[in-house]
Amino acid sequence: MNRRCLYIVLLFVLCLPAMAQERLEEDRTKIRKHWDRISERIPDYISMDIIEYEDTVRAMMRADEWEQAKFYLEAADLEWGYTAPFLFLNGRYYYHIGDIGEARRYWLMTVKEDKSYTEALEWLLRLETEQKNYSTAIVHINELLEYSPYNIRLWRKKIELYRLLNNDKEADKMLERLAVIYPENEQIKKDLIYRKELQLTEARKKGDEQAVQQQLHELITAQPGKNATYYLDLASSLIKQGRLQEAEEVCAMGVLQTHGNRALVRKRVALLTDQALYQEAERYLDECIRLYHATDLQPLRDELRGEYAQYTAADEAYARYAQWYGKTQSDEALDWLIRTAMQRGYWDDAQYYLREARRTQGDNAETLAKAYVVEQRLGNSRAAARLLEQRYAVSPDDEEVRELLAEKRLHEATDLMSDEQYRQAIPLLEQADTLTADEELGSVIGRRLTACRAAIPDTTKNDSIEDLDWMTRSVRYEKAHALDSAYACLMRYVPSPNEYHYVQRHRYELASRLAKNTLSFEYQYARRSSVDQWSHNAYLTYSHSFGNDVLEASAAYAGRESSAWTETTDEGNDTTVTSAGGSGVQIGLGYSHYFRWGDINIQGSWASRFLPQGAAKIALTENLPHEWALTERLSWRYINDESRYHLWSAGLTAAWTYGQFYLAPSIDAFLVEKHVYFNGGLKFQYFPLDGDRSHVFTSVGVGNAPEVTLLDNNLPIRFAHLNTNVSAGGYYTVNEHLGLAGSLSWYVIGSNNNTVRNYLYLNVSMNIRF
Repeated sequence: MNRRCLYIVLLFVLCLPAMAQERLEEDRTKIRKHWDRISERIPDYISMDIIEYEDTVRAMMRADEWEQAKFYLEAADLEWGYTAPFLFLNGRYYYHIGDIGEARRYWLMTVKEDKSYTEALEWLLRLETEQKNYSTAIVHINELLEYSPYNIRLWRKKIELYRLLNNDKEADKMLERLAVIYPENEQIKKDLIYRKELQLTEARKKGDEQAVQQQLHELITAQPGKNATYYLDLASSLIKQGRLQEAEEVCAMGVLQTHGNRALVRKRVALLTDQALYQEAERYLDECIRLYHATDLQPLRDELRGEYAQYTAADEAYARYAQWYGKTQSDEALDWLIRTAMQRGYWDDAQYYLREARRTQGDNAETLAKAYVVEQRLGNSRAAARLLEQRYAVSPDDEEVRELLAEKRLHEATDLMSDEQYRQAIPLLEQADTLTADEELGSVIGRRLTACRAAIPDTTKNDSIEDLDWMTRSVRYEKAHALDSAYACLMRYVPSPNEYHYVQRHRYELASRLAKNTLSFEYQYARRSSVDQWSHNAYLTYSHSFGNDVLEASAAYAGRESSAWTETTDEGNDTTVTSAGGSGVQIGLGYSHYFRWGDINIQGSWASRFLPQGAAKIALTENLPHEWALTERLSWRYINDESRYHLWSAGLTAAWTYGQFYLAPSIDAFLVEKHVYFNGGLKFQYFPLDGDRSHVFTSVGVGNAPEVTLLDNNLPIRFAHLNTNVSAGGYYTVNEHLGLAGSLSWYVIGSNNNTVRNYLYLNVSMNIRF
């Protein structure tokens, strides 16, 4: 009875493709009958011209009479066919009832029918924004801008979408351009100021003084004299780099434009005194008191005179130490001179004495760090860059050095990208990514890496319709992993008869990858070659994705037939082995999260019989350069059959994708009751169709432990004996919602007395995405 059920299931699965074609014909027949029924129930008096139909349906929708509106739409479709207005209104109906997929399809058909139907584009823009398909939304907004190129609302919306895609570079460029085109628009001006203040905050977090200065300069230019803090902050940033004269000029300009801001006056006076220019500081302070009637600055004037007297005495000590070093070359005097010169801001002196220290004492981490600061203060960016490289060579684990060098590599790569030298930029970005531990900086690096890889071998992506056809744009979006945009572009592409099947299957593939829900069913049948005993497993898994996260729930059933057989033990004695039949169940939960650099997957399960009673697994996948990926995994299983023990395993898989080929060597180590075992394997896949997950595969494995999937599908059979396995199978994408897979696996498990066990496994599975 059980075998008969199994054969029926296998026959059903193998016949699915033919059944799918038959089902398609049935669907077409049903559609024809559906329209026949509709035509029968539509009264004769519902006969209008196209405009009357459109006005009537729109009025019903405004009155919230959606089902009646749909009835009139069906009548209009029968009488006039699928014209653009009716396609659009059908989309409005499906959007109202929450069928997003149908709404999108009707609106895309509307635009295909009439490219100038901007109302459909506006609703597509709204829909894709709500669905967080921001790249696709930009595609639609570009089409709208063709008809309204000066619409500020659309431009601001496009900027917002680029920000949602974390493409701040493009958004900023667009905002700057709008500010030039519309200099009197207050809203754009406010947007620009707000964005520059955000960029200023980001630059401060990263410690990027060059970016801080640029943003402060731009804020001062945008609203001169409005905020004294900008001048003070810019001066402070310049001081950090030793650019004291520029800092003075900024303070002086700020004092003029703010009409004598006291904090800026004090800042410039402090800068002059730091350089021992006390007499110039006194003259400037007297002038400010006179011009701005700043009697409140008089106490500062008195304090300045006292400080000048103290400085004269301190300067004598500095001169004596300089003479001491000149005569004796004393290390003690040299250290004092370096420390004091840096404290007082004598950057030229500090540069000279640090060169002396490097010449006599050699390069160490502390001396190089001080020399780097001095060159930065003097504005010698090239010398500072060379010192940074030397600091990294001396102290490669220094976190500060690694972050500074990562920023330097990012700037170098950005310059190359601006010259469209993407191949040269990629190695610099990859090194920067390995150096930094800062998540925000890493995110910037990751986005630029993605942009570089998407631009090779093509030039940068261009959103305008004139210079790229829909297929080319779809391919480029897919390379950049913007699948929603790739799908929208491919839906617009009209294939030739020769490429129709390829394009249709590619559409299936993209739609499948955009699905948020997956339901999987897998059935496994196993049999020992030497014993008339069968066992089977059935798995049902549901997963739902939201953003970069996926939640998964699974249930499994295991059935076993009871049997008895004779085996020879390792000592050479015959023994009867019995295997009790019955059934068991397993439930499991899983969670995955996708990062810019890879993903992490966590799973846990519990079973009653015939499967590991408890199991927990964690796997980490890293995306490496040149189409490599590395997966590290750690798992625990509690085995509760004839014996009870804990089984720990750790594994590593290095996967390489090259065009239509996929190769993945792997190794797993197992710890069982203080004994360590191993199993290694190699998997090969071939994808014959571009843009399609359909493929064939084969794999082999060998070790003194069972292959890792065998442990999950059955209780462990034998350790410390030779285990080999070979598998072959394939996966077929029927359409965007359905995929089928099947495979055969052969396991050979040996023992010390030269006897072997042979196991044959048949697996069939079905994946449904929606």
